[in-house]
Amino acid sequence: MALNILGNDQPIGRRDFMKACTWGIVGVAIVGMASPVVSGCNSLSGPGNVQADYNVSTLTGDNQALVTSGNGPEGSPLLIVRKSATTYVAISMNCTHEGCTLDAPSNGVMLCSCHGSEFDTTGAVLRGPARNRLTTYTTTYDASTGMVHVNF
Repeated sequence: MALNILGNDQPIGRRDFMKACTWGIVGVAIVGMASPVVSGCNSLSGPGNVQADYNVSTLTGDNQALVTSGNGPEGSPLLIVRKSATTYVAISMNCTHEGCTLDAPSNGVMLCSCHGSEFDTTGAVLRGPARNRLTTYTTTYDASTGMVHVNF
């Protein structure tokens, strides 16, 4: 279903709508007025710092990963990778070539089905046309809750 929020005859798709909403939330958070806008986000910690929380209790071994159900600020899901019992990495699944969402990793490789770029689970480019590594986000792990906090 296409939505027309621009007031013209050009409807926008779900992906563009989600990108616009995500960037709108991030923009409002930067100016410190995000509390009423980001009620759908997991938490807000400090002015200009949006944080999303993910349950990683299913990641019981190092180098296991999960794909988030929600999107990060680039409009694509995140890949959360367990590096050790207390260290996790959050990687955008937004291809740096032209912004397509990557497929979930298979044998440690994420494929961009739009143009064939491949990335490993550290975000490094394995095969182009993409030239830049994937965006990574800082994380903290809360052992008492089994949650990883990702800062955008």
